[in-house]
Amino acid sequence: MPIPPDDLIERMLDTVHYEGSSKHKLHPHLFGLEPFNGGRDDATLCDEADFRPDKWPTFRLCFNAASAPA
Repeated sequence: MPIPPDDLIERMLDTVHYEGSSKHKLHPHLFGLEPFNGGRDDATLCDEADFRPDKWPTFRLCFNAASAPA
């Protein structure tokens, strides 16, 4: 798959937004979500993977690095 042009990557990064699911959060209130009241089944928890709102700038940097030519 070809690497998208830098301006397209920037536009995507500027317009992407994250909508979480409380099913996948140990502490959904940290994400502005209501508590989850159902069964989690096989849901992985973002909190345990260190995916938190304060880390989102880091994810943007990772996306930029991953899309850079080798």
